[in-house]
Amino acid sequence: MVEALQQIVADLRRDCPIMLVNLEFVTLQDMARRLMAPLAADGRIDLVIAPQSWILALAPQHVLADLTSSADVETLQRYQPITVETFRYQSALYGLPLAMELDALYFNRALVAEPALTLDDLRAQALSGIPIWLDTTFFHAYWGIPAFGGELFDSTYRVRLDQGGFAEWLAWLNAAQESAGLQLTNNRAEVERRFLAGESAYLVGGPLLLAKARAALGSEVVGVTLLPSGPVGEGQPLLRTTGFLFSQRLSAPQLALAQEFTRYVTKIENQATILATTGLLPTNAGVEGGDDPALALFVEQTKRALIMPNVPQMATVLEIAGQAYTAVLQNDVDPAEAATAITERINTQPQTEDDAP
Repeated sequence: MVEALQQIVADLRRDCPIMLVNLEFVTLQDMARRLMAPLAADGRIDLVIAPQSWILALAPQHVLADLTSSADVETLQRYQPITVETFRYQSALYGLPLAMELDALYFNRALVAEPALTLDDLRAQALSGIPIWLDTTFFHAYWGIPAFGGELFDSTYRVRLDQGGFAEWLAWLNAAQESAGLQLTNNRAEVERRFLAGESAYLVGGPLLLAKARAALGSEVVGVTLLPSGPVGEGQPLLRTTGFLFSQRLSAPQLALAQEFTRYVTKIENQATILATTGLLPTNAGVEGGDDPALALFVEQTKRALIMPNVPQMATVLEIAGQAYTAVLQNDVDPAEAATAITERINTQPQTEDDAP
C-alpha cells in the first residue's frame, strides 16, 4: 500500500504541483491532539488514512470532520455503497473509503476438481478424503452463521447470536469434524500454512493472501470462489475498510481541497493500481477486478458481506465470541448453550448511550 500511495502522490505532484501532500506513518495514540493542532510544529495532521475502527476512538472526541453535509451525492456514488456505510458513526459520516478487506474461499485445483458451492458439498468432499482445514477464529468463521439464517446484531446493536443460526453452524462444524474428517483450528497461521503447503483443499481468506498463494502453489493451481451457501442462506463474510479521516479543524476550503486528494487517489486508474500492486480491494464502484478473475471474485463477494459497524460491541464480539467455537469443538459444550452463553456475556458488557451508530 505504501509504495502504491507514494507513486500516486508523485503523480499528483506532477499533475497538480500546487497541492502539497506529505506522507507520514502515524499511530492512534496522540492522534486526537494532532488532528486539532493548529501548526505543523505542533504535529498538525489534516488527513489520515486509517482503518474504520479508528472512528470509534476519535469521533467522540470531536476531532474528526463530519462529512454528512459536505460529501455530495456525486462523491458518494463513486464508491461501493457498502463501504460508505462503514464510515458512519451515530448516523454521521466521518470518512471516505479507500480499500476493503473480506474473505472468500480459496481452493486448490490439484486437490479438488470443482470447488464446494454449498456446505453439503464441503462435507461430501471431506467424507471422500479430500483434506480440508478451516479457521474458527470469529472473523474468519462468521460466514457460516448467515448460511444458517443467523444474524449478528439487532436494530439496536444488541448481539443476537442466540436467536438461531450460530448454534446450528457450531453443530454443523462439530458433526463435520467428528464424522467427515474436517480439520478445525483457531490457529490462523496453521490453516494458512496447510493451504500454502498443499495440505488443505481450501482456505477462507482475503485478497492479501493471493500473491503468496500463487507463489507457493502456482497461479494455475489457486482458485477463488464465493463462500459456500448453507440450508438457509449464502455464506456471508464480515467486511471492514480502510479510508480517509479528516481533521475537524479544517476550514471549508481546506476540507474541499482534502477531499479533492481523496478523489484523485480513488479514481479508477489509481484504484486499479492499488488492486494490482497490493491485492487490497478497491472501493471505487467502477473497478471490478480487471482481468484477474480471482480479484473480480472478491469484488463479487462484497455483495454478500456484512459491514462491521462502528460500535464498541463489535470489538467485544471479535475478542470473545470465538470462545463459543472452542467450547463446542474442543470441550463438547452443547452448541445452543454455547451460543446463549456468549451472547449474554457480550450483551451484559457495560455500554453507554453514545455507543449506537
